[in-house]
Amino acid sequence: MSDMDILNWLVSEAGRIRASDIHIRSGESPKMRVDGSIVDVGAPLLDDATIRSLAAQLRQEHSCRATDWGARELDLAIEASGRRCRLHVFEDARGAAVVVRLLPAEVPTFASLSLPECVASAARAARGLVLVTGPAGAGKSSTLAAIVDDINSSRAAHIITLEDPIEVVHRPKRALITQREVYRHSQSFASALRAALRQDPDVLLVGEMRDLETVELALTAAETGHLVLGTLHAGGAAQTVSRLVDVFPAAKQQQVRSTLAESLSAVVSQQLLPKAGGGRLPAVEVLVATSAMRSLIREGKTHQIPGVMQASLSAGMVTMEQSLRVLRQALGTPPPNLL
Repeated sequence: MSDMDILNWLVSEAGRIRASDIHIRSGESPKMRVDGSIVDVGAPLLDDATIRSLAAQLRQEHSCRATDWGARELDLAIEASGRRCRLHVFEDARGAAVVVRLLPAEVPTFASLSLPECVASAARAARGLVLVTGPAGAGKSSTLAAIVDDINSSRAAHIITLEDPIEVVHRPKRALITQREVYRHSQSFASALRAALRQDPDVLLVGEMRDLETVELALTAAETGHLVLGTLHAGGAAQTVSRLVDVFPAAKQQQVRSTLAESLSAVVSQQLLPKAGGGRLPAVEVLVATSAMRSLIREGKTHQIPGVMQASLSAGMVTMEQSLRVLRQALGTPPPNLL
């Protein structure tokens, strides 16, 4: 069996058991993440030479960006066993390793992800900044893909996505779609975003808002009438606001609060929770930028955001506690370790 045959078999098996990730390590049997837990699926042990050979073949066959040649880490997206995957190749103390994330087999929709209507409503803003936040593996990229698909289906707009790498491939429906891979089609997220503003966009998706320059450009784009979609690693809606402001030096934070107060449209904060019988469901918190919320952001009173959200259900807001309560009612009373 060739190196790529091994990878194709692993991806096929992962799809069969609905795994989200495959972990390939030197001298170990590959493991998979199923419903949030790492499990052994009885795959054959792979040695360091096999994994290094696989990594070399991936580099050769998949036009890797120049900065990756000779580097010890590599990110890329490929098709394996008919499934689009994101790969991260690296080294650890045992040798070469690969982590494979299985991407959605089809473009996700709000319904396929079991996202509540409040998420769809929050994401249908004509302009402003919509942030999808949560821990790693919380389904943020899938939610963003569903938002893009919804816009693609409903608006005659120009959507530009900036990703590293491109995960979900969107086909034009009503919208014009431009998908650019950072480090392959542009030097950085910031340079790609700066260029995108000259490409007549209506909607900009920024795969990761990693640094001050990217955040600053995203705020400017949202402030000037574009719809900007982005992700952050943050624990909740209030923490997202603080995290965004804290990217900037202290001397600029008051100005940033004012800009954010005007440009923010919504924050969707989510986590995936296992359900009895397998699979996972999203618990979702939604902050909508009402006048009261904008005032809190402008004045730096982020500690009051949860209370205002609790009192603003009619405005489309949902707290994480409310989302969990709805899940409990829908599923019955699950064991404490599930929800």
